[in-house]
Amino acid sequence: MLFDLSDDQAEFRESVRGMLGRQMTPATLRAVWDADGAGSGDLWRRLAGIGVQGMVVPEEYGGVGGSHVELALALEEIGYHGVPDPVLETAFVAASTLAQCGDQTVRDRWLPAINAGEAVVSLSLDKPALVVHGAQADAVLVRRGTQTHLLPADRAVWRPVATQDPTRRLALGEFQLDDSTLLADDAAVADRLTTAARTASAAVLVGVARRLVDMTIGYVLSREQFGQVIGSFQALKHRLADAAVLVEAARSLTWYAAYAFGHEPAAARWAARVAKSAASDAGATASAAALQLHGGIGFTWEHDLHLWLKRGQALQHAYGSATDHRVAVGARILDRDAPALAG
Repeated sequence: MLFDLSDDQAEFRESVRGMLGRQMTPATLRAVWDADGAGSGDLWRRLAGIGVQGMVVPEEYGGVGGSHVELALALEEIGYHGVPDPVLETAFVAASTLAQCGDQTVRDRWLPAINAGEAVVSLSLDKPALVVHGAQADAVLVRRGTQTHLLPADRAVWRPVATQDPTRRLALGEFQLDDSTLLADDAAVADRLTTAARTASAAVLVGVARRLVDMTIGYVLSREQFGQVIGSFQALKHRLADAAVLVEAARSLTWYAAYAFGHEPAAARWAARVAKSAASDAGATASAAALQLHGGIGFTWEHDLHLWLKRGQALQHAYGSATDHRVAVGARILDRDAPALAG
């Protein structure tokens, strides 16, 4: 499939990029880190103001009624700028799921709130229930087998869990699930929930990997050794070229996965697995190249590189690792039963 962004899509991406470039600097991210991941302040509302959280919320609930490709463009910028809020879980997974299932009361309660930046909805796909920003969320979408639940904050007990990236806050949850929290008991709905998480996390991870490559290019073009800019060394060029090629390939696969999610549901499940696998590989390659080519400074707390290294390492395994997805796709190709991977 040949992707050619429309003028509106390109303009939306630039508006997200410009706003985040001003509002989400490395210094801002460090401040969030020092505050133990307390959140990005008013950035959540600012993102809602330019249509990120409401991109796939139907217009009848105040949303943009746009496409998942446009949202994937925004999520890539979210990753590139290190936004510490659960945008992929709320804007992509929750908005898509709640627009498709649940009764009218649920949609009326949550979709306008998501669109306005007044609600944070996180996600639990497996046990143990280790949830991103779970303790700070207003509700959690929970998949258990074929069941999909929407659990309000007061129906969960949380225990914070220490992580290598405190801006991506994790908590273990104990849930009270019953008929009152049940959105759907339908395997197709549960699979769509998981597919949404894989597609959206791939988009964010592409952004993280692209940032790592760009930071490393900037470094090797300014660092001199033996009287030469180290970016002129052939071996370094090859390392960065390999990473850049993987990032661009993962980006294309992610765009298609986002398109398939909205337009080709039969293909979306496998497109998401392929995209997440490619994004995880790109992230791992970009991380290794960035750390090695930065040399000693890349290991230090003072350099900003670690902010994206740690986010990338977390996302590489979130909602299924590259190995998980390749095994499932390989089994599918060989016409065997693919393993049931919820995460």
